Amino acid sequence: MEIHLINKMKKKYRTAIIGLGQIGFTIESDKSRNRIWAHSEAYSKHECTLLIAGADISEEACSNFQKAYPQAEAYQSYQGMLINEKIDILSICVHEDICIDVLNYVLSNHTSIKTIFCEKPISKDSESIKKIIEKSEEKGVSICVNYFRRWEKPYNICKDLIKSKKFGKLKTTIGLGTTALRTSSSHILDVLISFNPEIETVYSIKQEDYVRKVNGKEDPGHTVLMSCANDTNIFLKSTSKNPENFSFELIMLFEDAKVLWRDGVNCIDIYEHSIEEKYIGKGYSPISIKPKKINFSQTETMLEAISEMVSSLEGRVKLSSDIYNAYEVVKTIELIDLSALKRNITYSRKNINEK
Repeated sequence: MEIHLINKMKKKYRTAIIGLGQIGFTIESDKSRNRIWAHSEAYSKHECTLLIAGADISEEACSNFQKAYPQAEAYQSYQGMLINEKIDILSICVHEDICIDVLNYVLSNHTSIKTIFCEKPISKDSESIKKIIEKSEEKGVSICVNYFRRWEKPYNICKDLIKSKKFGKLKTTIGLGTTALRTSSSHILDVLISFNPEIETVYSIKQEDYVRKVNGKEDPGHTVLMSCANDTNIFLKSTSKNPENFSFELIMLFEDAKVLWRDGVNCIDIYEHSIEEKYIGKGYSPISIKPKKINFSQTETMLEAISEMVSSLEGRVKLSSDIYNAYEVVKTIELIDLSALKRNITYSRKNINEK
């Protein structure tokens, strides 16, 4: 369901952005991208939101933002913006080093804001995220996190295939991503955890021949094997010789079929075991070389996320991506880092919701 088309949504919610960098604002000028990526553009185009303000320490960023959105106010102090503006939905698009501090400030001083839209990964430290979870629950604030794959149609198609067991149980999931685990491959890791939530052990090898630097800090790639309590396994490749060699591909191995989700094509490919195909001889049921397809159209994931936040404010919809799965991603990355450091040790883990 494309929830941004729900007719009940008529109220205009006031939105603002902290951080007018790439994902907050400037990426909308990249005309080669064929969908909405920037928070600013999404708020300006959604039928239920008004973009009223943005804040950034850069004077140039504020100036460019106000030229693009003259109806909105621009502030070099986000604290000043929060004092002066009445905000319903607040986006936080800042580096992970300061995101927790900004969240703490908002939750402590501006309790009228009940919905926050954060860029991932929020923090490198899972314990700091856990404290934010506790504070947000205490204050009654919902925190949506932009793991945008969860608003894509193929994500829900794959989730339905797992739940229905149409092709038997899911046994192995392979994720082929790109170097910089936190920056680029955390999206594919989030999907892998969602499809296989009961991860028990992690074994990781850090990429050594190339280490990407993001905002001046090393963010290496990894090759990771994870085992799960439900007798399934996960393999993640988040390596490449450079960040330009981008990849997002999921291979799901069910008992009776292989399912393929790839960026750049508007279909899910399904390769079933077929007794009718004789290419390895009689008496076998090999994987078909002729895939069946589930076609879909691309969605505007940013608009879908905003629609969910609006519906959440009105008590109708649970967020598809929130601070809880963001915690799970960061906790898993911590274990990936630890395993790579020790090289030959696997580490068990528990879900935040387990008692």
